[in-house]
Amino acid sequence: MWKTTHWSQIIEAQQDNREAMEELCTDYWTPVYKIVRRYYENDAEDMVQEFFVKFLENKWIGRVSQTKGKFRTFVITVLLRFLNDKHKKRQLQFEKDILNLEETSHIKDFNRYWIETLFSIVSRRMHAQFTNGNFVDYAVFRMYYEPASTALLRCEDIVCLQKLLYKIKNGNKQIDRILRVEVQKFAKITYVEISQAINLVLQNHWLQAPTTCHLVAIDFKVSCWKQFSSAVLSQFNKFADKYNWHEKDKSHTIRFLNTLMQNEDLTHTQKNHLDHNEEFSYKNRIALENIFPEYIEKYQLRHNRRAIDCHFASLIVPCMNETPSLLGIANYLNISKYQVEKSLETTRKLYKKIMRDEVARYVYPDEVSQEIKYLYSLL
Repeated sequence: MWKTTHWSQIIEAQQDNREAMEELCTDYWTPVYKIVRRYYENDAEDMVQEFFVKFLENKWIGRVSQTKGKFRTFVITVLLRFLNDKHKKRQLQFEKDILNLEETSHIKDFNRYWIETLFSIVSRRMHAQFTNGNFVDYAVFRMYYEPASTALLRCEDIVCLQKLLYKIKNGNKQIDRILRVEVQKFAKITYVEISQAINLVLQNHWLQAPTTCHLVAIDFKVSCWKQFSSAVLSQFNKFADKYNWHEKDKSHTIRFLNTLMQNEDLTHTQKNHLDHNEEFSYKNRIALENIFPEYIEKYQLRHNRRAIDCHFASLIVPCMNETPSLLGIANYLNISKYQVEKSLETTRKLYKKIMRDEVARYVYPDEVSQEIKYLYSLL
């Protein structure tokens, strides 16, 4: 765990604590990289490495103090000066347009990149609290506050890796057999590798779901309904005229596509990847996925994710299509609504504590609450 004393990371780094300095560089590597990549797309990683080497060798950390502002403001300032030095021989107009230290967009973007990194750190610490703990509490927290936007797994979806591996090794069902094959492709076994292996299974294998799945009742998960409706109207103009559909909202789009799938054969334009299943509307659904891959999430992926969720119900946080209600979470996890409320109360407190601990590494005690409010205001 991170040390949680106020401003601890900065102070330890200023005292020539090599480990503390390396942790600071690791935490800020991603936001620095995203800024540098704008100007050095091909060798951004080398530039970031050079920046942090100079940061360490020149002991720039010693210049940080409360009177000079926030630590991340210091980082972006010295980064822009570093980039300016690299670009001195370039055209003056290029420097004025892109590398102006007074330009606020750099600081705004860097703050946004840092917020993304900070939330990632907090999420990993939150996950670490439950690797051998209460699955239900963690599942409730993730289902309520972080409903999945895709059926693919993140490493934080797996709560206890060793127990999951044990179940894969000793299981006899189809999912276990396929997963064992995919897991063997990786040199080491971590949360990241296991989640990647399961994602390969979700995308490349057809799994028999443990629960009843009616192929005809095909729903749609679309990233942007407005753009998708326009794309459908453009692509299937003759169908739109035939079925009298020119509305551009979700309900009309779903009704039109379901009617289209049940009455037209679209598979002549796209290869059907489910050769063993000749369900007419299902073939058309696969065709639509291939025609609009940027909008429609593959039904097979979602079907397989439901199978994985059911098979490893006590080890993998379930994928939710939308933010569920407290009662919906209770029904899914087979617990009472009161238990859901208690779990949320417990996990909220823990999350707030972790967030405060992380922010306290970079700001002084009396600024922690204000800093957290500021970070959330930028989201």
